[in-house]
Amino acid sequence: MITKDFSYAVKDFAYLINHDYPRKAIIKIIGDRYLLNRIQRVLLSRGIFRTDELQVRAHKRTDSIRNVLLHVDTYNVLFILSNYFLGRIVFISNDGFIRDAGEIYGKLHREKIFFEAIDYLLNYIKQSEPKEVHFLVDRSVSFSGELAEKLRTCLDENNMKGDARTFINPDAELIMLTDGIIATSDSEIMDGTNCKICDLPYLILNYNFNPRLPDLRKILS
Repeated sequence: MITKDFSYAVKDFAYLINHDYPRKAIIKIIGDRYLLNRIQRVLLSRGIFRTDELQVRAHKRTDSIRNVLLHVDTYNVLFILSNYFLGRIVFISNDGFIRDAGEIYGKLHREKIFFEAIDYLLNYIKQSEPKEVHFLVDRSVSFSGELAEKLRTCLDENNMKGDARTFINPDAELIMLTDGIIATSDSEIMDGTNCKICDLPYLILNYNFNPRLPDLRKILS
């Protein structure tokens, strides 16, 4: 995956994106130039951002959720964890946030691996002791109501203060928040919010497994 040609592609892409070339166009141009496969193109698309975006996100980032109001971009977090447990590609983008190239979206709701991801998420949140946790769930995804209900039940069983609700547009809800910390690696939310952001999947995986993940920052260093 991290081949010599891919490393050249990452450097070229970072240069062009910083000079305001359109993202979709240069993914195709560079992908064709270096004969990148589908996964490598996904890594470019999800993993390389402009320098000004990196600076803004670094300023907003926090790794502590203790004694704060935590808002969780639920599917964003759970799909990254699920992809890792499935052995699919999970990597660190040049903004330092963990992302995946699995593209599973709403296909895992009743799979054992998805429930394992929920358990790891809740266990980490519980031991980190936020003041309150709110799970925002995308209503358009299949079985979202079941997921919200399960999360509410888990919160009650673990005596954790919070809630889980479905929303037509959870991204917009998260961007409008003015208080607390948002757990997400969604670029639109990260750039649009005035709240602090945390990389909850990375914190969970690092705490439990200390994995060695492909890191696109190393290519650009």
